[in-house]
Amino acid sequence: MIDWTIVEWAMMIIVLLLIGAATGWVIALVPKHRLMRCPETEGIAFVDVDRASTNKKRELEIMVRQCEFWPEHKDCSRGCIARYKEGASGFHVDLHSLRRFERQ
Repeated sequence: MIDWTIVEWAMMIIVLLLIGAATGWVIALVPKHRLMRCPETEGIAFVDVDRASTNKKRELEIMVRQCEFWPEHKDCSRGCIARYKEGASGFHVDLHSLRRFERQ
């Protein structure tokens, strides 16, 4: 006979491990995103950035990997990067960094 108590405990442990893995995955994603204002659409969106070395001096350049306004605006100039350091990572909102861009 099967001891159902052991099966129930095993299933509960598996479910808790899956919940923990999903939670860890979400937590790992949050710091990459910044809440930023788009200079082209004037909208506010979460932008996923990546730092990459683009020259021999190993200076890091910030590049946009994903934006909520894509794919409609995928070929934008990525002017939001100018304010990247003003915004806080994750879901912390800094209203100063979300101010409108001045048109020139």
